[in-house]
This record gives sequence, structure tokens and C-alpha cells, in this order.
Amino acid sequence: MDYILTLFAPYSFSIIEAHMAFVHLPIGFLLGSAIFDAAACLTHREDHHAHWRHTAFWLLLLGTLCAIIAATLGYFGNPFATKHNIMAQRATVHMYFGFGVVGVFLLLSCWRIIRNGRHSNRERFAYALLLLFAVALITATGYLGSRIAM
Repeated sequence: MDYILTLFAPYSFSIIEAHMAFVHLPIGFLLGSAIFDAAACLTHREDHHAHWRHTAFWLLLLGTLCAIIAATLGYFGNPFATKHNIMAQRATVHMYFGFGVVGVFLLLSCWRIIRNGRHSNRERFAYALLLLFAVALITATGYLGSRIAM
């Protein structure tokens, strides 16, 4: 009977558990932004093209905001901060990759805000390359985070 009561007892997240739960939001938003931008490149109708780009823009902004929150939770919730073992080294590498993700997506967000849709073909190509790099970086960061305790 006591076990059943503990199932409904209040549960408190540690900061690192909140990081591990929250980190899926920026991954989804940022990958979604890349997918919508790619769909905009493949669409030839102007009205559809603008909708795809608009959705990609807002997903990028939401993803960047969530990435900042996730990196902050990870930084302050790092249980290995005072340890000097292999898991601490892995967590540190993962943290630096996470800061890189935040930096790249902040750059992409600022680029989209400042240019406000007035991109030349050369700029669109450079943006697409940087976005592709950012997707690879966030994928590598997630992989490294999943391997900290292994």
C-alpha cells in the first residue's frame, strides 16, 4: 500500500533532470526549422514558399530560445562539475558542444532577423550551409549527451 501512495507523492526534478527532459524541445524546433527551410527551397509557388519560410523562422526563434534555456539548465545542473573522472570529461565536451549549438543558432537567428527575408542567392546558399552545419552540430551534441554515463 505504501508503494501505491509513493506513486502519487510530489516529485521534484533536479536541474539536470529538467535539462534532460527539456533538451528535446530545441532539438525538435531546430530540426523542424531546417526541414521547413528545405521545403521552402523545393517549393516553386510564391504563396507556399513564404509560408514555409515564415514557419521556419518562428521555429528557429523558438528553438534558439529553448537551446539557451537547455544549455543554462545543463550548465547549472552538471553533477560532474567538481569531479575529475571520465564522465566529467565527457560532460565537459558535451557542454562545449552545447554552447556551440547556442552560438550557431543565435547567429542564424540574428541573420534572419537582420536580413528580414532580403537574401541574395549567395546568402541563401551560405545560410543553408551554416544551417546544415548547425543540424550536424546539434545531432553530435545530443549523441555526446546520451553517452556521458557509458
